[in-house]
Amino acid sequence: MTKYIISLITMAILFTSTSCTHTKNTTTPNQMMLGKVSKKDFKKAPYKTWFKKEYDSYALDKTNLNKIKNSIKDKEILVFFGSWCSDSRREVPRFIKILDYLDINYKNVHFTALDHDKIAPDYKENTRNIVYVPTFIFLSNKEEIGRIIETPENTLELDMVNILK
Repeated sequence: MTKYIISLITMAILFTSTSCTHTKNTTTPNQMMLGKVSKKDFKKAPYKTWFKKEYDSYALDKTNLNKIKNSIKDKEILVFFGSWCSDSRREVPRFIKILDYLDINYKNVHFTALDHDKIAPDYKENTRNIVYVPTFIFLSNKEEIGRIIETPENTLELDMVNILK
């Protein structure tokens, strides 16, 4: 009986603790962002509802952001996400709010929306080794200097400080 209960608990944990690597498709292809997108695309239906809610409610850690205000200006940032993924729907609006606060030039920020298999029309080969979304990759002189994968280790702001210090 004990083995049976342990097996049931283990199966329950496995089924409830899924990340955005194998999230069930709950969007139709027309609702899923795919490929290169821009900041303004998040403000269009059906994405604007979840984007605006998370963007507006996120409280910035301005103390830590001020530490990287100058060092981030010359960096390139690659953002890989899934509009179908709850982690992306939470972290990407927060990340954009951070970039807005830092007054980032969005010419240096590249958003790529991936499907469940981590591909998109202009990203068919997983050249950046994306396993979990969202993934934020920071580049300096075209070389990767760090990344934030799926959820921050601390907070987005603290993780960015650690990458850019």
